[in-house]
Amino acid sequence: MARRKLDDRIRDDFGEFKGVVFEKTRLELGKRPDGTPIVYEFDLVSRDRKIIGVIKTNRLRLSTRPKKAYGSVYSVLGAVLYLHKYPEAKERYVILSDREMYEEVVNRLGDTCKDIEILYWGDIKKGS
Repeated sequence: MARRKLDDRIRDDFGEFKGVVFEKTRLELGKRPDGTPIVYEFDLVSRDRKIIGVIKTNRLRLSTRPKKAYGSVYSVLGAVLYLHKYPEAKERYVILSDREMYEEVVNRLGDTCKDIEILYWGDIKKGS
């Protein structure tokens, strides 16, 4: 499945799971030293901006390409940082479509990100 279509399916499934409509939205998170804004595009933003999240469809395949796999893990960890930089949100989510990636991220982060819920899409998708 193409990444865009997968993101749309995950967004729809999560919206149904939460009972909220989500949009992909760019939000300003701060300013650089030169005054230019720091902007990040979140995959899941409620209309009132109280719920935000990211969707990561990266796959973790340690046995085949460890460097690329860990680059994918760091992409997820970077998204976690951006989620922390939007204080107006009351709920923050990372939704992962790959079970191995989910398990690796949950293992790496442990309880260090109590204010961000990390979910596996397979646990919330329609028809589960």
